[in-house]
Amino acid sequence: MESDLDHRECMLPECHSLPRTKFTTGKFANPVYTNVHGFDHAHGLSEIMRLAATFARPEVWQDWQLLARIFYRNWNQHRNSLYYRRLYELRRVLRIMDQQGVREMLGQLIGAFFTAGTAKSARKVGAWSHLPCAYFIARVAGRIARLAQLAGKIRCVCWNVYVQFAAQTAQTLFMPLSMVVQGISARLYMVMQTWVQDLLALYELLFRWLPYLPACPETLSGKRVDMLMPPDEIQIPVPMETPGVVEKLVADAQNLSLKQMADKREMSEEETPDASRNSTSKQTKKKKRKHFVDMYNDEDIGDPV
Repeated sequence: MESDLDHRECMLPECHSLPRTKFTTGKFANPVYTNVHGFDHAHGLSEIMRLAATFARPEVWQDWQLLARIFYRNWNQHRNSLYYRRLYELRRVLRIMDQQGVREMLGQLIGAFFTAGTAKSARKVGAWSHLPCAYFIARVAGRIARLAQLAGKIRCVCWNVYVQFAAQTAQTLFMPLSMVVQGISARLYMVMQTWVQDLLALYELLFRWLPYLPACPETLSGKRVDMLMPPDEIQIPVPMETPGVVEKLVADAQNLSLKQMADKREMSEEETPDASRNSTSKQTKKKKRKHFVDMYNDEDIGDPV
């Protein structure tokens, strides 16, 4: 999994999209492109557009920016704690996901079905005019598989962050910070579950579509095309959702807080005699001072000069 987390921006190869007119059936049909007629390309493009809408939503990136500000604001106070190390790991994997450019990659994939320079508003399913080559789709599918694994890793980290900050909440320590981080991690956990499902669905679609795409001129010149693994063989990290682990941590934290309160109560009871002794000494001093003042009488002052 380290190789997936170390993966940074990966430049996609140039897409050699072929015009739709080259492989249409008719008298002058090219026999090289006979394989493209075994798949419904319009339906495949509509599925890509539907799945790409999931990654165009801004909620994940807004939570990522909010989490980054919270992290820097509280770094000096909490940087040596275990729960903040978990938060540092979540920040790291989210930064890696942001560097992948998921929205830009899917926009480039959809743009490969249209003429260069076509506006996004004019990209309709029925108006597609080009078909991308198999080499380009294979590289995009490989990146999608790595992104699915990374999204699964983010789910695992979100689970660990939630568990650690739930223990802090049970001890009533740093309540504003703990509650906000718990909310962000829980929401990212649910969103990344949707991301994993849609990324795997997109990968399965491209995997089935690949044999019906035209060959790339670079592959015809001897360039090797990476073989894709079947969708069932992609290993997605799964969080260790042990039943009752959060409840156990909360109970342990509450027991610890009760024990600390009992220790403080015992220490206060041990210090009670000293406190009573100090209070009695102060009262005697006050009484002595009052008795010393009462020794004088106004009649002893004498007549005014």
